[in-house]
Amino acid sequence: MPETPFTYATHPVDPRLQPWIRGAWTFTAGADAPPEHHLPPDGTASLVLVENRGAPGLIALGPRVMPMVVPTVPGVTFKGLRLAAEAAPLLVGAGAAELVPGPVPAPRLG
Repeated sequence: MPETPFTYATHPVDPRLQPWIRGAWTFTAGADAPPEHHLPPDGTASLVLVENRGAPGLIALGPRVMPMVVPTVPGVTFKGLRLAAEAAPLLVGAGAAELVPGPVPAPRLG
């Protein structure tokens, strides 16, 4: 049986965090994953941990109003938090306008 190219799951958020965090998710590219994954716009900002072969990276994404193409590598896992619009500047340290064009590496935030 062939492996599923992608694995996606949502996770519950502690109710005390829900004013700021709308949801949590994980996404993993399997061995048969194509080189790209297409994401529809969802209008939320996200804080994402990219686990790439032991070299994690933290990125922030602004509210997506256009589809986005994400490069994928087999075995790479993304763990994300969907943020409430008003929480993104507080939790990420950058306003939506700075985050909308695309992913911003965490070292640039602040």
